[in-house]
Amino acid sequence: MNRFLFLLFSLLAFSQKMPDTTFIKKYNFNESAVKKTIGFQKNNYKNNYTLMVRNQSVRLSYNPIIGNEIDKFRYYNWLNKVFSIMSFYDPLFERVFNFYKIPKELRFIALIESNLNPQASSPVGAMGIWQFMNATGYQYGLFKNNYINVFYDPYQSTVSACLFLKDMYKQLGDWNLVISAYNCGIGRVKGIMNK
Repeated sequence: MNRFLFLLFSLLAFSQKMPDTTFIKKYNFNESAVKKTIGFQKNNYKNNYTLMVRNQSVRLSYNPIIGNEIDKFRYYNWLNKVFSIMSFYDPLFERVFNFYKIPKELRFIALIESNLNPQASSPVGAMGIWQFMNATGYQYGLFKNNYINVFYDPYQSTVSACLFLKDMYKQLGDWNLVISAYNCGIGRVKGIMNK
């Protein structure tokens, strides 16, 4: 499993520092299991993580690598800012992801790819909140010209990301593999699977 996948799930677990029943209900977490605990226990990442992912569509068992990644996040100064920005984008992600029937956990891909900066650009040419490369973006309805760059449109790029994720799921049949393929390419994931 690549580091990108661990980072995604670590963000899911770390983003919930306290058992907030509103959050628990919104994201379909197992409320009774959370209530049985006395809140989230500081530095007990395994218990917290297990509670958070119990009813998720995309699951990955806790392991020491995830624990190490979560521990690193405690020292990231940018994390609180990014989670604040996530609250701005969450309604958009939720609406589009529900429409396309994409697991809501995958919204963290945008956070990892661009820190939720819709005008992010990478040195290799990936653009926007979902960091599409030109060819992939064009394939899923994004375009740019001298007047407009739809790669930087959060709504349209989220729709394109959902279409892309859905296509990869049709080919791979597993959301964990889709997450890996989003980062390194579907050809690479298929090649590893065929070995």
